[in-house]
Amino acid sequence: MFTNLVLETALYAGAAGISQVALLVSVAFWTWLWGPLGLLLATPLTVCLVVLGKHVPGLGFVGMLMADTPPLSSGYGYYQRLLARDQSEAADLIDRYVKTEPPESVYDTLLLPALNYAERDRIEQRLSPDEETSVLDLTRELIVDAAGSIRQLNPETKAAPDLLVSGPRTPLAVVGYAVNGAADELALVMLAQLLTPLPLALEITQARMLASELVTQVQTHKASIVCIADLPPSAPSKTRYLVKRLRVALPDVRIVVGRWAPPALADESTQVLRDAGANHVASSLLETRDYLGSLAEIAPVAVTNSAA
Repeated sequence: MFTNLVLETALYAGAAGISQVALLVSVAFWTWLWGPLGLLLATPLTVCLVVLGKHVPGLGFVGMLMADTPPLSSGYGYYQRLLARDQSEAADLIDRYVKTEPPESVYDTLLLPALNYAERDRIEQRLSPDEETSVLDLTRELIVDAAGSIRQLNPETKAAPDLLVSGPRTPLAVVGYAVNGAADELALVMLAQLLTPLPLALEITQARMLASELVTQVQTHKASIVCIADLPPSAPSKTRYLVKRLRVALPDVRIVVGRWAPPALADESTQVLRDAGANHVASSLLETRDYLGSLAEIAPVAVTNSAA
């Protein structure tokens, strides 16, 4: 009994991928059913059931009940609330997150992954275009709530200490372009929230521009940086073409590409975009914020009357 109830539970449960509670319940059931023989066979029988549940679709519920699989991540839980169109619970998840975790990471952890998951599910035909639009519409409203929650928690904090720029600086003009429409545009809105404390003026251009029109837009705004948002899992082929055109037409402009996504959907390699001419390819909004902040540090200091 000591071997079955203590040693096997402690040693085999984790190795076999079974929760300890499920193994104890299984031991009690088989012992009740077959007596001493059930006590001896409880662990191997339970392991077999869990393995079958992981590999046989019809027995998937068995694996779900008995395996030691961790619960859904916060990003998936938030996305599930959006799919259920439960805006109130989604807002509560945001509030709880910003109170317990670094507030500015809420964009990369909760809001942005929902856009990636919606695009993936729409491409794989698990989500209709109308359902994806619903996720985007809810996200558009919740971005404002997230920004408000961050301001309430940190009313005096303007930026991370290493990103604060001493002295008045000339704001750098940044043109933001959304490659694939509404989801990419919302990602740029999130980036704009993160850039608010920095001397950076992000202008989000009209979506669905031709490459020549984007070049003209950059020249009109006299921008020194172009930030192209292209969320995975969409292929970066269009972005690669835009980067090439921008590099040829505007060789001095800094080109930043946002392939923002959670690790499961992130690009394995960004070399193809770098080879096309991108100065930096980021996988998260905070990484992009840090890079743009480093460019703001070397921006020319604005000449004020007092300095004169």
